[in-house]
Amino acid sequence: MDGINNKYNIEIEVLTPLSIGAGAEKDWARGVDFVVDNGNLYKLNLKKMLAFGFSLDELSACFSNKNEKAIISKLSGRLKQVSDFVLPMPAQSDNDVKSFVKNQLTGKPILVGSSLKGAIRSVLFSSFRDNENKTEEVFGKIKDGSDFMRFVRISDADFENTVLINTKIFNLHKVDGVWEGGWKHAFQNGTDSKFQMTGFNTVYECLCVGDKAKTTISLSKTLFDNFNGDQPHKEKKQELFSDEEYDPIENLFYEINNHTYDYIKKELDFFKCYRQADNSEKIIKSLTSLLNQTNDLLEDNQSCILKMSAGAGFHSITGDWQYDDFVNTGVWDSGKNNGKIKYKSRKIAIDNGVYSMMGFVKLTLV
Repeated sequence: MDGINNKYNIEIEVLTPLSIGAGAEKDWARGVDFVVDNGNLYKLNLKKMLAFGFSLDELSACFSNKNEKAIISKLSGRLKQVSDFVLPMPAQSDNDVKSFVKNQLTGKPILVGSSLKGAIRSVLFSSFRDNENKTEEVFGKIKDGSDFMRFVRISDADFENTVLINTKIFNLHKVDGVWEGGWKHAFQNGTDSKFQMTGFNTVYECLCVGDKAKTTISLSKTLFDNFNGDQPHKEKKQELFSDEEYDPIENLFYEINNHTYDYIKKELDFFKCYRQADNSEKIIKSLTSLLNQTNDLLEDNQSCILKMSAGAGFHSITGDWQYDDFVNTGVWDSGKNNGKIKYKSRKIAIDNGVYSMMGFVKLTLV
């Protein structure tokens, strides 16, 4: 785009398990897309299976019934040869495995630039808004070309590997009339303080914690300076991106770090209030570490920590600005949730004994 005149090379580091869904139609069904044998998930490749001499009719019969045992029996020791890849399966689950979006040419996992941009958009909406409740009221409209975020472009980032991560839902339940923290194990009335790896759990294909990749963020001082649209809070946006005394990427990182710091602090208060459940202290430990890291970055804003994508939850995306804290969010007064505390569940990733909220990444100016 003409006028995108500030281009920054950025390193992305995965801080907690991150999943960007490829879409429900591409999730993996057990007994069709994969089988589990001796604790490993084998992602089946139909073409390879046919090349090994298996008939389509024979395999179709197994797939239609999701007959995992029959598939394993028919393959008899050749699972690896007829699979795209093999990954350790962290836990049994009745749900499909949530697959990660891939580069169609390379088959490698890809962190889509639009996902990063969407997360940043949510942060800026919280920063810019006064009394508005809709993003169009703050940013303008995409369809008529007045959308502020068209001045920001982010490239895709290619990663190498993924892992499978088990997730559980941390939920609130009443004990003797008092709300306490717990783990959800069944669809209805299935929450208690005891933790178990299975039961109402979902396995996600995620980027590996600690892995890094490169992207670029392009910002436009020129386009924004020349933009005459009638947008609310134009002065705030101009201060962020157009002030000649400051580098816009550092201003952007500062806004993100402040937002993330406030968000994590509110989540910490939530888990400290409802710490009765097993392993709550491990979640608190993970969040405390992220809070300290974010606080350190506020000194120079060469890096920022951002929460994004699957498992992000209501508070980190659409609802953070509505509440000064996440403990007192009110109670539903109608519908199926009547009488229940609002926004009382969190998706927690369990990775080698670490219990963390999903989707935290670190962006660093290279």
